[in-house]
Amino acid sequence: MGSYLGPYDVVYPYKNFSDALTPTASAAVAFVGQGGQPNAVTNVGPNLPQWRTTFFAFNPDGLNGEALTRLMQRIAGWLSWLGGSTVTADKTVALDTDVLTYTVVMRNDGWQDMVPATFTATFTSDLVPIPGSVTGGASWDPAQTAFLWSGSLSQGQSLTFTYQAAIAGPLPMGHVLSHTVRMGYENHHIEFDRIVATPVNVPVLSQSSFGVEPVVGEVASPLTYTLQVRNTGVVDGLVTATNPLPANLALVPDSLQISGGTTRLDGRVIIWDLPIAVGDSATLIYTAIVTDVPPGLMLRNRTTLNDGLGNTLLLDALARIDNPIFLPMIFK
Repeated sequence: MGSYLGPYDVVYPYKNFSDALTPTASAAVAFVGQGGQPNAVTNVGPNLPQWRTTFFAFNPDGLNGEALTRLMQRIAGWLSWLGGSTVTADKTVALDTDVLTYTVVMRNDGWQDMVPATFTATFTSDLVPIPGSVTGGASWDPAQTAFLWSGSLSQGQSLTFTYQAAIAGPLPMGHVLSHTVRMGYENHHIEFDRIVATPVNVPVLSQSSFGVEPVVGEVASPLTYTLQVRNTGVVDGLVTATNPLPANLALVPDSLQISGGTTRLDGRVIIWDLPIAVGDSATLIYTAIVTDVPPGLMLRNRTTLNDGLGNTLLLDALARIDNPIFLPMIFK
């Protein structure tokens, strides 16, 4: 519901009582705060007719008028009978020589027919639509430079449309294609947009990992951290990993090992610069000693991966630090 909206500044005329949320397994995160914490979630029921909910841990009244209007359109669309409709591309990342195939699925999971339901697929200058590629009964309108469809959508009915667009390269590394489809229906005067974003010419680091062994320790015990960086994207990348050591850890001298790139220490911050090719992986390993019991007994060590194109990935390694208490023996 919140995909590709924002970022927004939230300004309140009163105290900010915003909170963070922990979504259940069936919920999806709609918005995150500046620290990466979920602060709005959505959920959907499994049965037909489906129910949907949204829950915000902040007050959207703090958004400006334009942002709030767009958000309310999205919320109304998500809660509507078309809320289960989707727009997807056949590639999550692409090269600037690729052709993308888009799929629009219109679903009526309400309790009445829609007469009519509509969708309009428009294109930015970095995408060149292929008019003859459309299927499913939609049509090409050269006047609007858009694929269009309008018709009845019966209760419980689902219709699928596909079309293609060529990427108008050459494009710089890290360019993001943004394709917008507007859909709606007359019964409730609903109209909202769905956006498909496709990064072009990028390394992808989402399969990277950061772990610790053992996951349970105590003061003065060693912990071994392993950071593995994987590039599953479409181009080679130059990655920087930044790992500030928590106050409760002391790095063991000369324990730092890497399988590629270079490392340096900036105070208590480990910095790893790594060129990484498509399909490759590299590993950084070090040992640190627990020096104190962390608040809540949970020691969080965080690494940030930066691909040099403005994209970052946060990876946390968590260890529980036990705090044994020895009570005196009393003989009676």
